[in-house]
Amino acid sequence: MREGSSGKVYPLPRDNTNMLRFLLAVIALGLILLFVVSIGGTTRWASFAVSGFVIMVITGLSIDKIR
Repeated sequence: MREGSSGKVYPLPRDNTNMLRFLLAVIALGLILLFVVSIGGTTRWASFAVSGFVIMVITGLSIDKIR
């Protein structure tokens, strides 16, 4: 507490964690869609599975770290 009644009170900083989590999820979905569209042929499902797993791990760790 500041002494006296003339001390300034500052507002709390904005909390953007939910917006960051939402943007991270949108980016992850966009990357999965990019992998599915750009890679064709018989390797499509294998690349989709691998890229989906990697993006899920990266997104999961990132969302956990955003607090």
